[in-house]
Amino acid sequence: GPYKIFPGEGWNMFADDLGPALTAKLDGIVYRMPKIFYVTLGGSVGWTRFAANALDEEGKPVAEETTLTLIPMSASAQIRVDALPRLLHIPVLLAARVGWGFYHWDTNTGLINNAEGWSLGPVLGAQVALDLDTFEPGGARALDEEWGINHTYVFAEILHFATMSKSLPIGGTNWTAGLGFVF
Repeated sequence: GPYKIFPGEGWNMFADDLGPALTAKLDGIVYRMPKIFYVTLGGSVGWTRFAANALDEEGKPVAEETTLTLIPMSASAQIRVDALPRLLHIPVLLAARVGWGFYHWDTNTGLINNAEGWSLGPVLGAQVALDLDTFEPGGARALDEEWGINHTYVFAEILHFATMSKSLPIGGTNWTAGLGFVF
């Protein structure tokens, strides 16, 4: 029978499913002011899927599952300030990102493909990172000499994706954490 995917404004069908989201990001340095900051251009691609019970016409859950699959992609520029660890030996890096997001979305209920399309819009981000080179300079030099890894850091980043008015409103704010390498 007919099922509702998004039954009402302000109601989040997938509120109980938190991901995970798998993402790969690659940035290349396009400008560097040594020991102060650098500017990168780059992009990312990811995948995530959310699932919940489908709802009947009255809004009651049924046994069939509804899924929302997202493939987020973005192109962006970033400025990363590395003056604190390089000049003052304070192991904190700060960064800001601005770009454009392209999210492919696909919804399915059971074996029925309900809808699919693209959501586009600006991406804004802020990052704080803990510079690992500051804690073990000898190990950092060895990584650089043996593997070509110039710097390593642990980071936390907040990203905001704002969809345009004619897109499915899947934007919002999310966070990412991970290990970063500079080659």
